[in-house]
Amino acid sequence: MKTSLRSLMLPVLLLAAGSGAMAAKRSAAPEPDGLSDSFRAQAETVKASPTVAGAQTLSDIASGSLEKYVAGALMLQAASASGDLKAERKALTVLFESKGVPAAELPKLHNHAGVVSLMLNDPQDAIAQIRYAEQLGYRDVSGQVALADALSRTKDNAGALAALDTAVTMQASSSSPMPEAWYDRVISLAVKSNQLPQVALWGQRKLAAYPTNQNWRSVLVAYLSRPGVSLEETLDIYRLAAARDALVTERDWMGYSAAANNAGAFAEAKAALEAGMSRGAIAQNDAAIKKQIAQLAPKASKELAGLKTRAAAADKSAKGDDALKVADDYLGGAQFAKAVEYYKMALSKGVADKDRATVRLGIAQIRNGEVANGQSAMAQVTSGPWASVAGFWKVPTQTVTASAAP
Repeated sequence: MKTSLRSLMLPVLLLAAGSGAMAAKRSAAPEPDGLSDSFRAQAETVKASPTVAGAQTLSDIASGSLEKYVAGALMLQAASASGDLKAERKALTVLFESKGVPAAELPKLHNHAGVVSLMLNDPQDAIAQIRYAEQLGYRDVSGQVALADALSRTKDNAGALAALDTAVTMQASSSSPMPEAWYDRVISLAVKSNQLPQVALWGQRKLAAYPTNQNWRSVLVAYLSRPGVSLEETLDIYRLAAARDALVTERDWMGYSAAANNAGAFAEAKAALEAGMSRGAIAQNDAAIKKQIAQLAPKASKELAGLKTRAAAADKSAKGDDALKVADDYLGGAQFAKAVEYYKMALSKGVADKDRATVRLGIAQIRNGEVANGQSAMAQVTSGPWASVAGFWKVPTQTVTASAAP
């Protein structure tokens, strides 16, 4: 804004050049494209000691485009210096109505007017001003953030998300890092507008920039809270959360166990509860949890005991989905090397849900320490619901190994 003010103030700074002999030759009436002597004299007084009231008086007597422009510029200067937002917004209106703002500065001033209007709790004018600035070919980060806020206040969450996406993209192209809070705002808007892929995308971007355990938990919880995430996808997100040490409460570990149990991964469901206990999230003497573990124990034993037999049958079967079921059981039983083997077999024979099998192959590889191979597998899934799961697993995973989860 300083650059714009300096540009706007140029005619004001030149006021003194008209004093003396040149000014004596001027008449009291406004010249076609200049300033009257009476206006010039009062403008010089306001310029020497700028106040909003003085600039307002000057605006009241202004006649013609240049006088109104100078009055508006002085009012803007005084309002900005005093922090008077109402006067600043009024000054901008005076400038616009003067028709004297240089064409190069007009879009910037409309954008700034939108920012000021938002600060004055007028989202409708903020939207109108910033949109007009866009029509004139101008955008900046502050304007797009203000536009997002204004659109959000008017319940246009999809529009707000798009504006904030633009702001974040513009900020990313600069040398300054994006504030963590910006990611949170985008994710919140995506949640409000029920855009699950955007919740995932911006969650992944936040985690890449700010990969704390707390952020992993908050992002994954936000993703799982949205409708449309399938049971199998939910289980793989919980697996990632466990591998990232992002499960910290009893509810977290019970949610993981419930997802595994509902998917038929009984050994994993039991292991999740035991891990929650060993990490202190679940009380060691919790009778209800102990009962769940006892109920899962025979199911888990049966699941693991029959694996070799099912694997042998899958070896002979021409159906890839038979190998896929075995691979899922090996993954749930934390036998990652065997899971990799059977996911590859399943994919080579052909499966009904190739994306799920590919993502699971990537998970098994990453958990087995084959990070590069796992990342390569995840990169193959670029669309559909499993792309979001793959995207989370693709966030740098060098620290995720077989020892990182139950």
